Amino acid sequence: MKQKENAAILKRALRYLLPYKKAFVVVGLTLVLSTVIGFLQPLVIQRITDSGMMQQDMGVIVTSALFLAVLVLGNQAIDLLQTRIFADVHNASYYTIFHQVFEKLLHLKKSYFEDKNSAEIP
Repeated sequence: MKQKENAAILKRALRYLLPYKKAFVVVGLTLVLSTVIGFLQPLVIQRITDSGMMQQDMGVIVTSALFLAVLVLGNQAIDLLQTRIFADVHNASYYTIFHQVFEKLLHLKKSYFEDKNSAEIP
């Protein structure tokens, strides 16, 4: 019985998130891109160390350092985009839920509010 209730609650929660599936796809793609950037950063640092510092090649050091800076800035931009998407989805879903509650409360009879105090109203 408890498992059926949990499944029903999960289905209901997923229905609220269904309109935002494009946003979640974008977050998934940015997550993959962020992972690739995280994989590339140590390789660039290794290039700076091995090819730049060991062979004292200043051109390799400068270009690798600039590429590393671009990777870090790109990763920060991706994090910012993900945070914005999550905040937008959070705010929109809360608005939808509270709007639905408000609409239900509007359709209740006046006697419902007279019989209950403010703590008993859902």
